[in-house]
Amino acid sequence: MSMDVIVAKEDSDNNGTNPIKVGQPYDRLGMDIVGPLPKTRQGNQYIVIATEYLTKWPEAQAIPDAKASSVVSFFYEEIIMLSWVSSGNLDRTGNTLC
Repeated sequence: MSMDVIVAKEDSDNNGTNPIKVGQPYDRLGMDIVGPLPKTRQGNQYIVIATEYLTKWPEAQAIPDAKASSVVSFFYEEIIMLSWVSSGNLDRTGNTLC
């Protein structure tokens, strides 16, 4: 079963919306970086944010810079691993299920 998620579209011809087809969680994600912000004691100056389109679940993390390596680390640790675990690919002991 597919669900439509409506996203506002800036269009000079019409101010309507465009549906984005999303079939299941983690089919589509939106990501953005906020910053530079005042540097924290931990040395972070940016916030990377990812939103899963179907459930609208946000994940955010403070990062030291807006470099690809920092964003990839966030994406792997907080998005890929989270979706892997939540999809039932690990059992309670942390073993991979086949």
